[in-house]
Amino acid sequence: MIFSTDLDRTLIFSKRRFDPKKVQTVPVEQREGVDCSFMTPRAYYYFQEIMRRTVLVANTMRGIEQAKRIRFVQEGRCDYVVTQNGLYIYRDDRPDKLYGEIVAALAAQTQFGFDEAIDQILHEVGGILCMSKRYEYMAVFFTDGERFDRRAYQQLRMYYHDCGWELYEQGKKLYLSPLAVDKSRALLYIREREQADSVTSFGDSYFDIPMLKASDIRYSLAGCELQEIHPDFEIHYSDSPGILGSQEVMEHFLNHHLQYKTEKENRR
Repeated sequence: MIFSTDLDRTLIFSKRRFDPKKVQTVPVEQREGVDCSFMTPRAYYYFQEIMRRTVLVANTMRGIEQAKRIRFVQEGRCDYVVTQNGLYIYRDDRPDKLYGEIVAALAAQTQFGFDEAIDQILHEVGGILCMSKRYEYMAVFFTDGERFDRRAYQQLRMYYHDCGWELYEQGKKLYLSPLAVDKSRALLYIREREQADSVTSFGDSYFDIPMLKASDIRYSLAGCELQEIHPDFEIHYSDSPGILGSQEVMEHFLNHHLQYKTEKENRR
């Protein structure tokens, strides 16, 4: 059995996302020596059980260096780490070369180049503060909510979609990546490699929709972006939002879907 989970605001949470006076937590990530992401103690215990009893896939928008700030990623406890919205798969701290070739071939099918798309966004969409990150096939821009030109964004988004690129605004960020590659592309590749007969996914946002749709069991959090989008497939939502909802999801998964030995245990 595969358990594929998003990280930020799904599995781990910054202090902005909960009241430290009301919720007991354990740190799971440090940035420059300071604890910056957390889980509840019960959630971390449940997650350790899930890591032990499933093929664990951390499926994130982060780059690999950002992902490695998280304790269980740094310790090598994830069977797979999928980064940048499905653009890379890492196993044993190394990128999967065959999957990388697949992604490169798909990215080459877009109708215009990555540099051209970045330049067009910076020059034609008002209210972009800067390009905060640039990877091989993904760019992330910071936007000014008050000045951001959503009309120009929507026009470019439709045009880019027809040309093979995904342009999507989420909060104060704008993401650009190849339309043919997403979290489900990586998950399906891993599922075939592992010959897994069941996949469970846990996510909270627009970028998690392909991953969830490609799964047999789907979890999300009360009050998250997905409840506003209303995907056209069944999702089990937690009763509580945020960090307590994450704990609830993992408890439910353990009690209802991991009552018997899993594939990972059987292979030992």
